[in-house]
Amino acid sequence: MTLRNGPILFLSLLLAASSTSAAAQAKPMPGGSAMQVVVPKSVLGGVAGAPAELQWPQKFELGPGERHAFGFYAGQPGRILVTVQWQGVPLVVSLVKPGGGTVDKTGSGSVMLDYMTTADDLKKGVIWSLRLRAVQDQKPFGAAGTTVHDRPVKIEVRSVATGTVTIQHPPADMQRAHAEFNTQMQKAEALKANLRQQTLAKPPPAAVSASVAAQRQLLLNKGVAARQAAQLEQIKTKIPAEAHQALAQQITLRAQGKTVLAAPQAVAGPAAAIKPLPIIKGATGTTPSNTQAAPSISTLSAIQGDPGTPVLVSGSGFSDVPGEVHFIVANGTDLVAPLTTWTETQILTQVPYKDGVPAYNGYLYVKRADGVKTTLRNFAFYPPLDVVVLGFPIASTSGTYNQDAQLFDSHAPALWFGTMIHSTSFAPWGLKGDDEYYLQTRLKNGWILDSAAIGSDSHVGPYTTGSAGAYITDARIGTDSPYVKVHWWLDAFSYLSYNSLQVTIRGPKGLAYK
Repeated sequence: MTLRNGPILFLSLLLAASSTSAAAQAKPMPGGSAMQVVVPKSVLGGVAGAPAELQWPQKFELGPGERHAFGFYAGQPGRILVTVQWQGVPLVVSLVKPGGGTVDKTGSGSVMLDYMTTADDLKKGVIWSLRLRAVQDQKPFGAAGTTVHDRPVKIEVRSVATGTVTIQHPPADMQRAHAEFNTQMQKAEALKANLRQQTLAKPPPAAVSASVAAQRQLLLNKGVAARQAAQLEQIKTKIPAEAHQALAQQITLRAQGKTVLAAPQAVAGPAAAIKPLPIIKGATGTTPSNTQAAPSISTLSAIQGDPGTPVLVSGSGFSDVPGEVHFIVANGTDLVAPLTTWTETQILTQVPYKDGVPAYNGYLYVKRADGVKTTLRNFAFYPPLDVVVLGFPIASTSGTYNQDAQLFDSHAPALWFGTMIHSTSFAPWGLKGDDEYYLQTRLKNGWILDSAAIGSDSHVGPYTTGSAGAYITDARIGTDSPYVKVHWWLDAFSYLSYNSLQVTIRGPKGLAYK
């Protein structure tokens, strides 16, 4: 029996036939040179035609967690001989038979797979494929279902295996191959349409983004509360037990997402009103006399903080009659802070609540009951923070996607929640690329990138058919750039929709980020 090189099948799940003509042009193979790829006329709306044959060997390249596939037709009894040679991690080489059964072989550096077609194989079809994957699949950092936050991320995508594939196989009845190919395409289009309907039937963008924002906001609240609790513990032995208990309760409420406004007459929560703390006064309660020395601040237990942060003011000459503690939190904004304790030498207060202002290197001072003030002490004010989820219109492409449109959040009308759809163009080695979002955009007024994640409607992972995946390789967490890069890959029989890309930003509540 004579063996010859066979044509290559590469099934595409394209969202629009109009996108295939450009994708059908010469495509650079990962790690190799560009090759001319011919698009079947059946996909372009013309007469059914087979993809052009490719000459073996063909190159392949696998990144972390990636898989790769080559397709071909074999419709006669005979021998299929596959030779794979590579450098890198051990691989599993799988010959996928018509109907889905596989013949697997594992190796390091090289694998030869020898298979004789059976009558049962030929009854099921003529479409075969060869798939490659690492023995131990790696889940890249930033993959679907994980959230990138707390630190910037910049990952160089490195290959875990590179090599060549050679396939020899018996010929096929090309008329049957064309018919089967067209049937597969129709099924693929039906599946694509169904997945699109599932996407559009999910909760509206505002509902999804509100859920993501609420989760990030709660984590942010817990972080703030933990910091404030630590500062309270540092002064625990210097303040009355009842004062410590009262402030600890307020901090706990903030950690639970309740709003506790640190202001003299406005302390409230969404579930129930929280009464202001009673001021614990000094022993005598005498009004300061005209001959008493001016008040003076010696130390502050904290020199920076956000609303609710406990601050113990130590000094002298405050008198035993409560006066006022003032925080200057912005130009022309002087706030009276809530009081918990007041004695001749110590005052326990909290940073007052104020939104609509950025972070500010401000001041603190004490105003005694007789109107005499201390000198100003430096105090950096950090405003309460808000979280917003950024969105972009639903997009689909067989290549990479670069977006730097005007910033908008996902509450905007006619937007879906960051849905990106990729499908294979007509390249037998599949596709891979990097999507980039908000390339040149800069946030304003102290807003920064908070987190980024790839998820689906359930926030677990992307929709896929066949072998495909995506993960975040660049996110400038903590900076004014919301730039995010997503590396994606899919083999020649696959479809990928990472739905959605969750990009959250955080910044001063009440100030615009754009």
